[in-house]
Amino acid sequence: MVLISQSHQLCKVRRLPLYNQHSIYVELDKTESFGERYLVECANISHLNITGSHIPTIPPQACNNFSRLIKELHLDHNEVDEMKSQIFNQLYLPEVLNLGNNRIVTVDKAAFLGVAKLEVLNLRNNQITTLEEELLVEQLHLKELDLSGNPIANTSDDILPTSLKKLYLNETYLSEISFNISYLTLNTLNMKRNQFSKIDCAFLPSMNELDLCDNKISTIINLKLLRASQLNLNNNDIRGLSGLLSLNLDNNNITDVEAGLFKDLDSLNKLNLSHNSIEQIKFGTIDYLPYLLFLDLSYNKLISLHPNTLRLLSNLRELYFDNNQISNKASLSGVDNLEVLNLRNNQITRIEEESFVEQLRLKELDLFGNPITYIAIFNLKFLRAVNVYLSNNLRVIDGVFPTTIERTSINDNKLETLEPSFNKSKTLTDLDVSSNKISTINKIAFEGLSKLYSLKLNNNNITSLEAVWFKDLKSLNQFNLSHNNIEQIEFGTFDSLRDLSILDVSYNKLTSLHLDTSHLLAELWKLYFDNNQISNLDIDAMMSLKHLHPISLDNNSFSCQDLVNIDCHALVSD
Repeated sequence: MVLISQSHQLCKVRRLPLYNQHSIYVELDKTESFGERYLVECANISHLNITGSHIPTIPPQACNNFSRLIKELHLDHNEVDEMKSQIFNQLYLPEVLNLGNNRIVTVDKAAFLGVAKLEVLNLRNNQITTLEEELLVEQLHLKELDLSGNPIANTSDDILPTSLKKLYLNETYLSEISFNISYLTLNTLNMKRNQFSKIDCAFLPSMNELDLCDNKISTIINLKLLRASQLNLNNNDIRGLSGLLSLNLDNNNITDVEAGLFKDLDSLNKLNLSHNSIEQIKFGTIDYLPYLLFLDLSYNKLISLHPNTLRLLSNLRELYFDNNQISNKASLSGVDNLEVLNLRNNQITRIEEESFVEQLRLKELDLFGNPITYIAIFNLKFLRAVNVYLSNNLRVIDGVFPTTIERTSINDNKLETLEPSFNKSKTLTDLDVSSNKISTINKIAFEGLSKLYSLKLNNNNITSLEAVWFKDLKSLNQFNLSHNNIEQIEFGTFDSLRDLSILDVSYNKLTSLHLDTSHLLAELWKLYFDNNQISNLDIDAMMSLKHLHPISLDNNSFSCQDLVNIDCHALVSD
C-alpha cells in the first residue's frame, strides 16, 4: 500500500517507484481537483482509493490517466454531486466501484457506459431521486447494488440487470417499490428502515436473506404481511420464498402471527421477530421450520407459550424469549438440541425439578431479572456451562449445580446462607454471589473448587472468615470481600491461596490486618483495605510482598507517625 498524503508535492508523486504496486491510497487537499495528479506511471495499479478527499466533481475524461487494469475504485466520502456521461469509460475492467457517501443528486443514464465488467456498485447515502431506464444497461455482470440512504422517488421498470444477487434499499424513503423485481434471482434483499405500502416478491424462490426490520408492519395474517398502509409481501403470500435462509422482521408493530404463516419456508435457518408487540404464538405457527437454528422473540408481550409450539423444532440451537411477560417457564418440549436459552427479564418465579428436562445439550441459560424465589437446580445436571444468570428474589437453591458449569452469577438476590451448591462443579472458574444477604457460609461450600479463578462475595453481611472455607481454592486469583461487616481476619485464613493476585477487603470493619502468612501470598500485587478501622499495620510483612503495588489506605485510623512510616516505604498510592 502506498500513501500519498496532502504534504507531498506533485513532482514527488510522479517520481514514486510505483511500478510494482497493486494498491494505492491517495489523499487530495481542498485545492486540488480529481484528475490533477498524474498516476500514469502506476501501470500495474489494480486498487485505487481516493476517499475522503473533498472531491466536488468528476470531470469528463478524469480517469484517462489511470491504469485500465484497475479492478477497484473507491471514491466514497467525497463531495461529488453529479455523475456525468461516460466518465468511467476508460476503466474497462473495474469490478468494484464505490461512490457511497457523496452528494450525488443526478446520475446521467450513460454514466456507466463502457464499464462492462462491474460486479459491485455502491451508491449508498447520496441524494439520488431518480434512476434512468438505461442506467445499468451494460452491467451484465453486476451482482451487488447498494442504493441505501437515497430519497428515491421514481425508477424505471425492469431497470435492474438479471445478474443481480444482492440489492440493498435501506432507508430509501420509498412508500412502495414501483419497479419490477420479480424477474430477478436475488439472494439478498435488504429493505429495513422504510415505509413500504406495497411490495411484490411472489417469484423469488432463490432468496436467501430478507430483511424487513424497522418498518411499520403491524399484522401477519393468512401468509400475508400487512401494515396499516397495506404492505403486501409477495403479492398475497410468502410461499415463493422456498429458498429463504434468514428472515428479519425485527422492530415492527406486529401484534399477531397466524398459524401456518411460515409453512413453505422449509429452508429457513434464522427467524427474528424481536421488538414487536406479539402477545401469543399460536399453535402451528412455527411447526413447519425443520431447519430453524435461531429464533428470536425477545422484546414482545408474550405471557405464555402453547405446550406444543416448539415441538417440531428439533434442530433449534438458540432461543431468545428475554424481555417478555412470561410468568411460567415456556414449554420446550421437542427442542432437545438447544444450546442457548435466554429468559432474562420475564416474570418467572419458580424453576421446578422438571424444568429443562429435555435440553441435554444446553450450554447457556440466562434467567437474570426474573422474580425467582426458588430453583431446583439439580435438574440442570446436563448443563454444559458457560453462563447461568439468576437474579432478583432468589432465596433458596435446592440441590447442586452441574459438574460442568464454568461461570455462574447469582448476584443481586436474597440468599442468606451459602450452601455447598457448587462443590460438584469441578470446572467452575468464576463465581459471583455478590449483593445478596449472605451471613453464613457452609464449611464445605467451596470444597473441591480447585479451578476457581474469581470469587465475588462482596456486598453481603459476612462478619468473619474461616480458613477452612478456602482450603481447596488453589487457583484463586481474584477475591472480592469488600462491603461486608468483617471485623477480623484470622491467622492462616489465606494460607491456601498461593496464586492470589488481587484481594479486596475494603469497606469492612477491620481494626487490624495480619499478614503473618505473607510468604504464602507471593503473587499478591493489588491489595485494597481502604475504608476500614485499621490503626496498625505490619510494614515488614507488607514489604515482603515483592509484587505488591502501592495501596490505598484511605479512611482508616492510622496515626500520623504510622502514615509517615508507611509513606517512607512507598506503600501508599497517590
